[in-house]
Amino acid sequence: MARSRCGYPTEDGTPCKNKPRPGQTRCWIPSHRGPLPPTRGQRRTTGTSTKFSMPPVSVVPPPPYSQTSRVNPARSAHTRQPPKPSPQSARERKRERVEKAVEFCADSISSSWQETVADQITEYAQTTWVRLSRSRRRRNCKALARIACSVLAAKTQIHKAVGKLFGWAIGRLGAGGAARAFAEELVSNIPLPTDAKMIAVARGVQVAGILLCVMEGRELAKCECFVDLALTETKERVKQILVGAMSDWTNLARFKPNDQ
Repeated sequence: MARSRCGYPTEDGTPCKNKPRPGQTRCWIPSHRGPLPPTRGQRRTTGTSTKFSMPPVSVVPPPPYSQTSRVNPARSAHTRQPPKPSPQSARERKRERVEKAVEFCADSISSSWQETVADQITEYAQTTWVRLSRSRRRRNCKALARIACSVLAAKTQIHKAVGKLFGWAIGRLGAGGAARAFAEELVSNIPLPTDAKMIAVARGVQVAGILLCVMEGRELAKCECFVDLALTETKERVKQILVGAMSDWTNLARFKPNDQ
């Protein structure tokens, strides 16, 4: 009868094929004389240390490289600050200026202001004012605003007795017939020297345009003549011009443009 084998598990997991010593169940290898090592999946209960294969350990890969992971904390705190608000655009600044002027001058444009200014207009341009007030007021306000700006910006003098020449110059701006006729009548009837006459006419034209918009119930912020005043003069000076229009329009000559 063939003798049995040792059978002790070797390092490669196969049983030992050595023959046991006489009277023993294990072979001559000293490490094969102890108890059997634990099989895979069992916990070892003895203090004997034996080599056996360990279950695989899962390795978590490192996170991908990121620029923010290497940023200096001090610099990072600085970059997280909220962005500075962008400065106001030119259009927003203009709108804000006009709105402030409207609020400042609103109490001056009362019903009594409308009546008094209308009386002053008819004193100097009665015929053309009736025609102007009965036509399309919004279009005429825009035309009057262009006329006033052109007169204030003019660098050449127009003599006192040439109202028709003045009207011809206005016609070249594309102003409507009613607005053009109104400006011609004003320049012909305001008894002032040439330079003062031009300023008084320009201011009177602007006031007439504002009155047209008020009569129509239009907002001052959308009135071309008021907007031009608000953008070229301080709100205090705009109010002075509106109040000054209630008296003799020859006094409007004192409201020279800021650049003159």
